[in-house]
Amino acid sequence: MSIGDFEPTAVPTGLYDVDQILVGGFVRNGVTLLAGRPGVGKTTFCLQACRATAKRRKRVLYATAEEKRDDIQAVLRR
Repeated sequence: MSIGDFEPTAVPTGLYDVDQILVGGFVRNGVTLLAGRPGVGKTTFCLQACRATAKRRKRVLYATAEEKRDDIQAVLRR
């Protein structure tokens, strides 16, 4: 392995302030759980981070057990 083969341990969210708090972004090959009270913007935040990551041609998985497809699409249209 050479220095050129090194992959950072964080995947930037594309949201500058969030990346600063997370010390570079989400943990590569990790799972991130976001919790909070209803209506505080969890879905909006996650979808913004997913969109910013996808724009950099990185793979993204958004999984939810509570939200319907139509509700998620409505947030994306905002």
